[in-house]
Amino acid sequence: MLSEHEADIRRCLSRGAHKVQVDLTEGRLAVKMDPLGDLLSRFIDLNNLALARFSLEDRRRIGVHTCPGSDRDSTHVTDPIVSHIETPEEVRDRVLEASEYIPVAQLGTTDDCGFCPFSDDTSTSRDVASGKIEARVRGTALAAKLIGARQ
Repeated sequence: MLSEHEADIRRCLSRGAHKVQVDLTEGRLAVKMDPLGDLLSRFIDLNNLALARFSLEDRRRIGVHTCPGSDRDSTHVTDPIVSHIETPEEVRDRVLEASEYIPVAQLGTTDDCGFCPFSDDTSTSRDVASGKIEARVRGTALAAKLIGARQ
């Protein structure tokens, strides 16, 4: 399992990904299943074992994504709770707003958050998820141009 995880990350890095996000949504599931935290500790240990296979330089390009979760109606660049597919301009505006509070070097957008993370939510269709992903990519690019012009 660790070798496959490592191979996925290396494939992304070798194909030119600026950053690779590792989804730690299973951490939220672990807390739901085991409130004492033992299962969460095991997930963290597995992630640390995988990350230890990378050089320091590579690890600087690997992020770990976690958030309050859509099961708690947390806010996202794209909202996985509603079927409305955001426009790239809506996403751009949300990223620009986030850039007022988060240092640009630490700001990123991701799609893995909220799209059926525990296989117990069928409310978001594949077409809607794909549309939201496309809007996120295009909107992030629009925001990056404006953020670059500000600096």
